[in-house]
Amino acid sequence: MSTRQISTSTSIDILSEITDNSLSSDDNDDLHIFDEHFLAKNALHEFSFVPDKNSRSIPVSITDFPDNITLPDVPSIFSSTGISDYEPLTDSATDDLHTMAKLTCKKFSGYPHEDGHKFLSEFESYAILLKADNDNRKIAAFHLHLQGPALTWFNSISDTGAKTTWECLKKLFCERFVSLDWHSPQMMLENENFQKISLQQNQPIEDYHCQLVEKGQLIHKAEHEVLARFLAGLPRGLSFFVRAGLPRDLDTALTAAKIGEANGFRTDTVPFSTQQSAEMCASATSTLHPQPQKSELTDIKQQIQQLTDVVSRLSVNHNSSDSQQNPQARKRQQSPRQPQYQAQPPFQKQVQNNNIICHSCRAEGHMRRDCNWNGVGESLSFLKCQLCFQFGHPALSCRLLAQHPPPNQGNAFHLRSQGPFPSGHQ
Repeated sequence: MSTRQISTSTSIDILSEITDNSLSSDDNDDLHIFDEHFLAKNALHEFSFVPDKNSRSIPVSITDFPDNITLPDVPSIFSSTGISDYEPLTDSATDDLHTMAKLTCKKFSGYPHEDGHKFLSEFESYAILLKADNDNRKIAAFHLHLQGPALTWFNSISDTGAKTTWECLKKLFCERFVSLDWHSPQMMLENENFQKISLQQNQPIEDYHCQLVEKGQLIHKAEHEVLARFLAGLPRGLSFFVRAGLPRDLDTALTAAKIGEANGFRTDTVPFSTQQSAEMCASATSTLHPQPQKSELTDIKQQIQQLTDVVSRLSVNHNSSDSQQNPQARKRQQSPRQPQYQAQPPFQKQVQNNNIICHSCRAEGHMRRDCNWNGVGESLSFLKCQLCFQFGHPALSCRLLAQHPPPNQGNAFHLRSQGPFPSGHQ
């Protein structure tokens, strides 16, 4: 009989026994099929099946396997084919790994405001700390710290031999980003940036000093030029204090500037040189972009109009001042008396220009060549002659009086007592 038939018959016997016992017992009795004797008799055991050639599967108990099993020799992973001398990591080595992971080097882009020499020196120190002794590791780390135009330059190097040795790559980098030609646009740009450096508000003086020194080294400025730029970039009061001490070098000027700042000389936020440069830039901008010129005819018209307005204002002001000084003369002008002697028509101007001022009597309405003042009597601008009707002199000082003497002898005697009148004053 096969094993499968034995197992099937055993299961059928167990089920039949359970069914008989359950039918014979009452509903209120305890289930005696779960007692210890029944569970021990009908407990299930673990089997493992080992294939055999003659049978499909033979159940074998796990307890039949021996406790000690001899395994074949397997080569160790630390044999000569692998790591021969493995040493566990110590605490100091673990600390070194964490420290190296925190070390960083700033990337270089190759823009004009960046210092290539400073980046190169920092990268060499970084490579020493990383223990990148061979050229391949150093070049790989150098490649990872480039970006922007510098990375484009590195990828565009056609000479493959230059990328195999660190010295050749370093030489090409210095020629491209460190050594500047005096006639290159980058040198001109760096020089302009150097001239515009100044001490900003709330900026430490040491930081301002370091910026000037780095930029001066980049464009190969002498120490006296850096010193002059340092003094020009300081505020007015602080710059005066430092100049008064006559500093001979840059370190002395820095010390004097710190002393002046401690004593309250740093008051201006904008240096004097910056204001001057702003004014110069404004004038240069106006020169480069002039206003559109107008035609000459328009300019002449504007000048004539301006002169006309000025003369009219002067005449109005002069007339108002004369009227305020002598109100009686204003009344006489409004209601003049009839002259005793009618002047000749040639001497009376039919039309007078009130804007004309005589340079002889300083009155308005006539020119010097037409003035009838004899130059002897009084001359006031508000007086009006009753003979020639000109302003500036009375009738007794008029030239027409000598040509037409009055019939009154008293007046003639009075005139003769004053002496002869001159022929005229032009």
